Formats: sequence, C-alpha cells, structure tokens
Amino acid sequence: MDRHLETLNQFTFDDGNDKFHAIRKVRVQNSFEQGEFSRSKGLCLVCCVWGMHEYIKFCLYSLMSQLAYSDIHKYDVRVFISWDLAHLAAPVLSRIVPIDKIMAVHSCLIFKYTIAAHPELKDFGKLVFCDCDGMILGEASNFYEAMTTLPNRVHMGRTGGDPMAIFKSRLEALSPSPNPERLFSRDFIEHIPTVSWFLSCMAVFDNTLFRDGYFEHCKEFLFDQFLCDETVWLYYFFKLKEEVYDLNEHFPWIHAFNYEEFLAQNDQLKRDVSGTFFLHPFEGAFGKNPKTLSLLNKIAEDYAAGLANVLD
Repeated sequence: MDRHLETLNQFTFDDGNDKFHAIRKVRVQNSFEQGEFSRSKGLCLVCCVWGMHEYIKFCLYSLMSQLAYSDIHKYDVRVFISWDLAHLAAPVLSRIVPIDKIMAVHSCLIFKYTIAAHPELKDFGKLVFCDCDGMILGEASNFYEAMTTLPNRVHMGRTGGDPMAIFKSRLEALSPSPNPERLFSRDFIEHIPTVSWFLSCMAVFDNTLFRDGYFEHCKEFLFDQFLCDETVWLYYFFKLKEEVYDLNEHFPWIHAFNYEEFLAQNDQLKRDVSGTFFLHPFEGAFGKNPKTLSLLNKIAEDYAAGLANVLD
C-alpha cells in the first residue's frame, strides 16, 4: 500500500472523541481514481483542511461523495490545506483532485473566512464552502447547477436556538483571546437577538462580496486567531447591510439531531434515496452509529463505480 495511505490509516487511536469513531475505522484503499472537473468559472467548491489528521480522510470521502452524487464535475474545486498537514494531505487528496487544485496555506490563515479572499478564487462567480466532514448523499443530481441560480448573494444554513447564546458560545470556545467581544461593534451585538443564527457548514456566496475591503475586515480576527467562520461572516454581512438567506429552503440538510432518524429510514443505505442530501456533522453518538461506517463505505463504492464522474 502507498506509504501516505498507510500512514493515514494508522491514525486509529481512540481519544474518546466520538466524532472520529467511524472515520478512524475506514481504511483508505489504493484503488481510487482521480475525479474529473471542468474549468468553469461559474462556481467553485471550496474545502479547507486543518487541525487533526482525521480531517484529511473526512475530506477525501466528502469529495468522493460530491463526485458520486452531484454535478460538481461540471464546475471546479479548490482544496486548501494547512502547511502542517500538507506532507500527508496533498498526496492523499490528489488521488481524487488534480494537484493543481490543491493549495497549501499557512496554518494561521487556513480559516474559511480568510480563504474567501485567496487570489486563487478571485475569478469565480459563486463560491460554495463545504466543511470537509460534510457529505452529499442521494441520487446523482444537478445539486450545484441549482446553486448557480440561487436568487440572493448570501445563503447559509439557518439554525434554531437562542442566537445570543450561540454567539457567546462561539466567543468562549473558538477564541483564545480573553476578550473576543471587543472585535464586534455594539450595534452588531444588539442586533443578534433580533435575527436567526446561520451556520457555515455549507454556504453559498456571490464572490463579488469578497473583493474590495474584505480582507481588511478579516485582519483583526486573524491577529486574534478567531476560529469561527460564520461569526466573522455574519458580522461582515451586517456591516454591508447584506441579508442572509436560508440555504435549507433550497437543499435538504441532515443535521446531527436527525441523523439517526435519517439512517433508520434508509436502512439499506440504498442509492435510490429520494433526492440529494447534505449530511453534516459527524459528531457525538452519531459518529459511533454503526451505520455511519456503512455509509462511508457506500460512498467509496459508489464513487468507484463512476457515478456522475464523467464530464458532459
């Protein structure tokens, strides 16, 4: 077996984090063939890989699911990997994505909100950010073609719960600063309880939003090493007076809280499940569900079978 795959497969130590329970049991094989992508500038799928090595494997399976069950091959993709993972991530992910579509980025700059300003993305019309542990599942469909026709400039996934409580949890968990609240204006903080909170697990943006002045907005968050993409983006769109629309109204999104129900309804994990779903996240007890491993294996099998993996 290829030494890079063997190294990746050896990350099996159980540290008690259920999120990685199933993915650590998956053994990546040598037999994957590289996917094909258009060089269309209409839309680019963007993935960022950093943190733990298991995210390399997650990203590999996410990309296989995209190619197996969606029309991403008609568009383009860029995968950004942190320098500390590049030695392993680049040779593994280049089995699926051509190496010229994989970019190594300094670990201090690998956040999605920063990558939105990367020069490599400047010519694309739409940017679709997808967490590397987000999977597409369902029938082969025009999933991304539909995204090119979304009527508004910002689409993110609306979530329930108290938006102020979510905001404060992000400040507490995703910033090393003793006072991250100073990064946000008072009027933004007062605005938060009046609106819904939105997630960035999958987000679709008109790329013109990230040109003039955007990186200036990001700089203070970078100095702080603030880790929450959605919070930075929601603040930026607030300053632009740009309304955020719910992506869930257009695409089925299977969240962790109904993941088990979803698996129960699709007991055989058949290819002919109705529609195309975005499945995210793998966390908690759902990461330990035995059907999760079956789902990951199914993705690899369907990708290997060549579903939707041919350019028109």
